[in-house]
Amino acid sequence: FAALLALSRYGWREEDLQVLLAPGAAVLFPGQPPVAWDALHFAAFRRFFRAHMVARGEFQQFDFAHANLRVAIRRQLQTEWRPTAADPLPALHTAIADCLESTLHDAPVRPDEMMFQTLGTRDLPRFTRYYAQPTSGSGKLAEFLVEENSSSRHEILDFLLSALSDETLSESEQAVIGKKVIFELYKDLSAHDGWALQLPLLEAALALKSRDLAQNPQSAESAHC
Repeated sequence: FAALLALSRYGWREEDLQVLLAPGAAVLFPGQPPVAWDALHFAAFRRFFRAHMVARGEFQQFDFAHANLRVAIRRQLQTEWRPTAADPLPALHTAIADCLESTLHDAPVRPDEMMFQTLGTRDLPRFTRYYAQPTSGSGKLAEFLVEENSSSRHEILDFLLSALSDETLSESEQAVIGKKVIFELYKDLSAHDGWALQLPLLEAALALKSRDLAQNPQSAESAHC
């Protein structure tokens, strides 16, 4: 329960947690019997966290009241609570993203969470497939990049640069992702005061478009940039 809240961007509704609990428990407790939702246990957890947990927003999403608690739980997941030698965070993000794409595909929290969870999977092909979709906007990505840059971390930036330099991208993915970075993400970074991030991303996107144009010299879409 704590892990699911810590790995959310904005918290979960009770009905989201009912779906996410079993997949999350399967990552943290491999080989154990499936965990079933129990409303009494949920009420007990809410009482346990008391003022440290709040229900926010229009959809009453349960979330931690303080960002430090979220950070502390993520740190514990990567150290003392590891189910295996591997970092469990990407596997947990993958389980959450899977639910958002299937059972929770029409949940109101999905638009805010999907980009965050997909980045958290650290699965490059999965991210490129998601970002190449017409419905995958760049606003949230710009927000996450600027927020991370203010803390001197560059994990998301490095991940995105890796995606732009991935030579296994299909021609259609190259065209869409390059165009999105140049025309959408560049503008959205300006809106979030992320000017320092624009140059490396623009250079990588232009290099991607150059590769695309070299492979498809007759394509009007490739030549558009």
